[in-house]
Amino acid sequence: MDVMIDLETFDNVSTTAIVQIGAAVFDRTNGKIIDEFKADVDPQSCIDIGLTLGIDTIMWWLKQSDEARASITSTPRGPIREVLTNFNNFITKNEPDIRKVTVWCHATFDFPIMQNVYKAAGMEAPWRYSNARDLRTITDLSGAPIYAIRRKGTYHDALDDCRHQVKQFRMCMKKLNL
Repeated sequence: MDVMIDLETFDNVSTTAIVQIGAAVFDRTNGKIIDEFKADVDPQSCIDIGLTLGIDTIMWWLKQSDEARASITSTPRGPIREVLTNFNNFITKNEPDIRKVTVWCHATFDFPIMQNVYKAAGMEAPWRYSNARDLRTITDLSGAPIYAIRRKGTYHDALDDCRHQVKQFRMCMKKLNL
C-alpha cells in the first residue's frame, strides 16, 4: 500500500512541532486516491514532549495566504499522541501489515520529522523505516517538470499538498513508463 504524507510544521528541522498531518492512500498504477487523512495538532502538546518551534518558520507562516493560515489554525486541534494514534489507525485500517506500507513524502523533510515525533511521543510508526520513499528523487529521475500539474486547493494545507503530490508522483511514473 502506498501512502503520501505531508506535514505542516513550526520549524524546518527534524525536531519541529507538527501542526498538521495530511495523508493519502493511493494506487500507484493509476494515481487514484483510495482514502485520506487530515488532522490538526495542538502545538503545545508537541512542545510538551520536547519538540521545537522556529521563529523564522513562524514568521514565514505569517506571510502565507489567509487560506493557508486558516488551515493550520482550525479547531479542534488534537494532542499529538491522540493524532498519532488516529493516524496509525488510519494506516492499519487500510493495511494491517506494516511490512506492506510504503510511505512517500519529501524524505529529507517529512520523514525525519515523523521519526522524531513518534520517538518523542514514545510510539511506533505504522511502517518500516526502510519503506520510506522520496518524491523529490522520483521527480528528479523521471525528468518530470515540477510545475507541470495545475495546482488545486490551498498551498500549505497538508491534505491538499498530498493530493497534489500524488498527481506529481503519477506523472513521474508515466514518464518512467512504470
